[in-house]
Amino acid sequence: MAVFEYQALTKNGKNKKGIIDADSPETAKVKIKEKNLYPVSLKEVKSESELKGSSSILTSFFRPKIKTKEIALATRQISTLLSARFDLVGALKAVSDQIRSESLKKILTKVKDEVEAGKSFAEALSDYPETFTSVYINMIKAAEAAGTLEIVMERVADLMETTEKRKSKIRAALAYPVLMMFFGIIVLVILMTMIVPKIVSIFSDMNQQLPAITILLISSSDFLKKFWWFLMLLIVLFPGLIRYLFKNEKTGYFMDQLVIKIPLFGELNKKLIAARFSRILSSLVKYDVPILKSLDIVINIVENRIFKDALLKAKNGVERGDGLAYSLEREKIFPEITTQMIAVGEKSGNLEDMLSKVADIYESETEDLIVTLTSMLEPLIIVFMAVVIGFIVFAICVPIFTMNQLIG
Repeated sequence: MAVFEYQALTKNGKNKKGIIDADSPETAKVKIKEKNLYPVSLKEVKSESELKGSSSILTSFFRPKIKTKEIALATRQISTLLSARFDLVGALKAVSDQIRSESLKKILTKVKDEVEAGKSFAEALSDYPETFTSVYINMIKAAEAAGTLEIVMERVADLMETTEKRKSKIRAALAYPVLMMFFGIIVLVILMTMIVPKIVSIFSDMNQQLPAITILLISSSDFLKKFWWFLMLLIVLFPGLIRYLFKNEKTGYFMDQLVIKIPLFGELNKKLIAARFSRILSSLVKYDVPILKSLDIVINIVENRIFKDALLKAKNGVERGDGLAYSLEREKIFPEITTQMIAVGEKSGNLEDMLSKVADIYESETEDLIVTLTSMLEPLIIVFMAVVIGFIVFAICVPIFTMNQLIG
């Protein structure tokens, strides 16, 4: 069954937009008319894979993104309806009918039709990788296998909301330093391209040997005047270049290794990975997903190749009969306290709680570390600006003092 996006007129002549599923455009028009609407336009909604194949890069770039909080809300609503004895198709239909996001409405309607046609929920979701993350899809897959879909979906919603809150805190903390840096760069560019050239032009008329620091300032100013566009282009393209280096197989391993070795930031990345690993593994163990299957899911959602390789080796150790704690300790990817707590959990038969406590510890530590790092940014930016402006002032003042001595 296809999904169509329609635009129609009411009896009063008002425009109305909506989503409807039907076997064909003709059937869709009949259904629209049954709602006492006159169809004006009808367009079939395609999946993300079909859109990628048919649309231009520009179209895909400007395609509206669905917010994480909207997906989390829809997930929680589906979980609630499943707990109230709705079947999955009925829950998807009820949620897709009442959510506000048109983009998510289209996707959920398509997913509902695919589930109705015989696909599993996880398979239907996997057609939309830009909307549903690998974490989301793999946890749904595990939940379907274990028969605990409504419980796991509630847990997924909790994880998404927690992650979104943490991101919001980081964005709020970074807003002021980033704004400072932005305006600071603008001021420096104006100084170097408009003001400094006028001042240093005085020295060229004196026919005197200029100090090295002043020559460096003049060269930097000339370079910025000629190639400012190149620097702006580099700044715009830099995030895309970094993403490419991480995704590329040849450079990705090196980048993943580098990102966990950078002072402070490396420590933060390690703790974020450990927190995510512990929290998701705890959730899977709680719902009686076998440990090897749980490790498969967790390995699939870990993006850092260093940790992924280490976890694969640890999983092989568990397959051989070694404990999870011993296998992780041998790979030396997590601090000793982590493996000790997991060992206690394995011995006491309370692995889920121990993993949850490990996640709590790391989540608390990462929040503290994020606050520390963001609080350091502001003074660092001020020091950087002071050094650059000090350099400019000193480079201008040195030849002035030299000329005064000569005149004296």
